[in-house]
Amino acid sequence: RLTEMVEPGWDRMMAVNLKAVWRAMKLQIRQMLRQGGGGAIVNTSSVGGLVGKEHLSVYCATKHAVLGLSDVLRRELPDFISVSVLCPGMVETNRLDTVANTLRSKEPRAISTKDSAFSVLVIPTNEELQMAREVKAVIG
Repeated sequence: RLTEMVEPGWDRMMAVNLKAVWRAMKLQIRQMLRQGGGGAIVNTSSVGGLVGKEHLSVYCATKHAVLGLSDVLRRELPDFISVSVLCPGMVETNRLDTVANTLRSKEPRAISTKDSAFSVLVIPTNEELQMAREVKAVIG
């Protein structure tokens, strides 16, 4: 909850969920521009980036920010670089137990990491860059 979040927790959430995405994209874009051939960037946000979840205000804020950053870059970058965003629902990970009790009644089924990864494979390839500019929600 926002009122219970301490500043180090806020900073860590921002670093993991937003700053890491920014740093990775910065390096990827530089390399794609150097190569001149373009490519596709697929960021991971969350359904929590599309719709706020109670008790997860800071998490949702970081995931909304990933969507916003991706949207702006989608507009700024040359057409030969696509930016898409994967927005999975609950994913079975080691950290799932941390939030599971809060969310389980509303989202009873978590998808596997394999299913989440597979959904990236169905995002359009470089031949379809114009159509690859999308947000993809993956819900179990």
